[in-house]
Amino acid sequence: MRTCGRSRRLTGLLALLVVAAVACSDTNVPPETRLARSATPSTTPSPAAAQSGCKPGERNQPVALNVVRGGDGSIIALVPVYIDARGPFSFTLDTGASRSLVDRSVVRQLHLKILGPAPGELAGLFGSSKAQIVRVDRWRAGDVDLPAGDLLTAPLGNFGQSDAGLLGSDVLSRFHSVTIDYGNELLVLCG
Repeated sequence: MRTCGRSRRLTGLLALLVVAAVACSDTNVPPETRLARSATPSTTPSPAAAQSGCKPGERNQPVALNVVRGGDGSIIALVPVYIDARGPFSFTLDTGASRSLVDRSVVRQLHLKILGPAPGELAGLFGSSKAQIVRVDRWRAGDVDLPAGDLLTAPLGNFGQSDAGLLGSDVLSRFHSVTIDYGNELLVLCG
């Protein structure tokens, strides 16, 4: 049986995140590059779509996504992320990831400060790696500022992943609500 590369990557990524959630369960830690796929979304957010999901009085913050659909039905939403005003870096939007992660090559490229080793080891279908904790002071998704914090770093290539990182629930949960509009290729952060 032939398996689509994106499907293997998604499966490997899921396995990596399950292990990362167990190995790195400290919920108090908040959250141009090699781009195998473009981080630039194919559409511009429409004003109507940007209003979805936010309560009256909340600041609605839309971010254009690049939604990649595999022939096998897999779907990956990519977020353009800028770190220290450099990028965009293509981060996979992963609401199931308890921690956000930036690829080690990006950490080296941007000279980000590594704080030390993360507890445990990350493991996926395509390999395993020791993770480290890296400090990210200024970063954003599209034009939306993200909270400064400590992220995990590991070589994502060890896991069949070719993006620059993962945007996980440790960062997304800082917003009151998160809406993913796949049809309009839009992420709306409210808060």
